[in-house]
Amino acid sequence: MTKKMLIIDNDTSLLTKLKINIKDFDVEITTTIDESIEIIENGGFSFIVADIKLDKGKLGYHVFDKLFFKGRYVPGIVITAYELTDGQEEELKKIGVEKLEKIGAKGTLSSRIQSHANEILADRQKKYAGIFNKISEYELENSNALHDGQTKTISSWMKIVLDGMLSIEDEEKIIDSVTKVCNVLIKRDDSKDYDFPQI
Repeated sequence: MTKKMLIIDNDTSLLTKLKINIKDFDVEITTTIDESIEIIENGGFSFIVADIKLDKGKLGYHVFDKLFFKGRYVPGIVITAYELTDGQEEELKKIGVEKLEKIGAKGTLSSRIQSHANEILADRQKKYAGIFNKISEYELENSNALHDGQTKTISSWMKIVLDGMLSIEDEEKIIDSVTKVCNVLIKRDDSKDYDFPQI
């Protein structure tokens, strides 16, 4: 089955080149975060690539928080031609997303994106970094999640995922169950100053 990748960038000529040259993924492209949310909700994407700076001052990596707040999680990277501020670096760390320089590195951007995406998807710790970070940030490790008729703590489910003995389908079902529980708990606790921007 072909993996699906969504690329968000305001440079339409770059998007066209990436769509043509990335061969390991079925690539869809868009220029806005709002449109990307709609696209992701209508299709099973494996990976997101988002440019840091979009039109009207929008920051591409906010797509990851917006998805998580809606009970969804898709791993990804951000691409940038700019130096990031310390605040931006910290935000990327919190959502578990790595950056990739658009220019100045060896190899074409499309081949580097493809290679980086495949590496992250093969490494469960990197693939689910954003979920691990949110679970830790909101101290949800010992909360219970129900999956396939079994109740376990979130940390127990995540250990099962990391052990790597599941099919991709079962792994994604567990992650979906865990993500839904995390979002319910975060929204329910009004004392938490959670940072998921609502759409």
